[in-house]
Amino acid sequence: MAMFSADGLREEERILRHETEAAILRNLREALKGRTAIVVSHRITAVRDADLILVLERGRIVETGRHEELFCAPGTVLGAAQAQQLEESLQQV
Repeated sequence: MAMFSADGLREEERILRHETEAAILRNLREALKGRTAIVVSHRITAVRDADLILVLERGRIVETGRHEELFCAPGTVLGAAQAQQLEESLQQV
C-alpha cells in the first residue's frame, strides 16, 4: 500500500485540476473556432485568447481590451490581479 502525505495529495490535486482545465479549454477553443460566443469566467485562462475581454466590477464594465493590453498596462484591474497572484505564488515557495 502506497503512503501519501497531505502535501503530496494537494500537489496531485493541483496537477489534475490544471490538466482538466487545460483539456476543457482546448475543447472549448476548438468548438468555438469561427464562432461568436460570450464566455463568462472568473478564471483568466478561460478568456486569454478572446478577441475582447470585458472586466466587470459590481455589475459595471470597468475595463475592456485584449489579454495583453489588460495584463501589461499598469493600473488595470487585471494587471493588479496578476501582480497579486505572482506575489502570493512567491510566498508559497
